Amino acid sequence: MSAKQTKRKSFDHYLAIYTEGLKAIIKQETDDENTNVQIKVNEALNRMVMFYPEQTKSLLVELMNSSDIRIAIIAAVNFARTFDMDAEMKNKARIIKKAFCNSKYCTPIMQVGLAGFPDIHNKYR
Repeated sequence: MSAKQTKRKSFDHYLAIYTEGLKAIIKQETDDENTNVQIKVNEALNRMVMFYPEQTKSLLVELMNSSDIRIAIIAAVNFARTFDMDAEMKNKARIIKKAFCNSKYCTPIMQVGLAGFPDIHNKYR
């Protein structure tokens, strides 16, 4: 095994990192901490997609149904960046975005960042 090759860990291992990161992001800790947390969340998500794509897809769909709109919007954006979105999923993402943008959690900068979502945010890979 080369030094650059990623060692596969369990889905639950990556899921724990991802969910802890989501909790920290939602708490809105300092920007420096939040950036590091976001990096860890993205790395965990990338590994989950690489090794467990179907489980990850199911997880993100489940999180998009969260009663916490902050979790739902993060899951929707992660889904759009990772998987193809059919018309039904795009519609669901639009509904989540509208609810999030009308919530107390959405800042003007976030609204700008979500402009065109999910249509132009589909698949950054």
